[in-house]
Amino acid sequence: TRRSSDLTDLSQFEATGKLNLRLRTNYPGKLRIGFLTGSLSTAYDAYVVVSNTNADGYGFVNDGQWHNVSIPIIAIKASGAPSFGNTTTNAKFDLTKVTNPFVINDVYDATGNTTIKGDTTKIYVDNIHWTK
Repeated sequence: TRRSSDLTDLSQFEATGKLNLRLRTNYPGKLRIGFLTGSLSTAYDAYVVVSNTNADGYGFVNDGQWHNVSIPIIAIKASGAPSFGNTTTNAKFDLTKVTNPFVINDVYDATGNTTIKGDTTKIYVDNIHWTK
């Protein structure tokens, strides 16, 4: 069982790594995909907003079919920021302290999906893994 306080060192993936998964949904909006480093006062959100038309080249299309999604860790890092309530003074991107190695969500302010708030379309995820 993984606890939120468990930290995993995934620093070997920073330079050339990718976060990979298979995704199937008709969800009408974009999604945020990534991970969390640190914990509590050092938490850092490392997410990238993924286009639902594969406009970004990551592979996600919301057509109800299974798609391979592959996102470079460097792209996720570039979109990162300190978690809510934290500052750049105490919260930094740190792959030696990954708390949640996979997160998928829709934070409407980040994705621009404000018109679909409360949508309950199912999102199926499979084969989540990191590669170098």
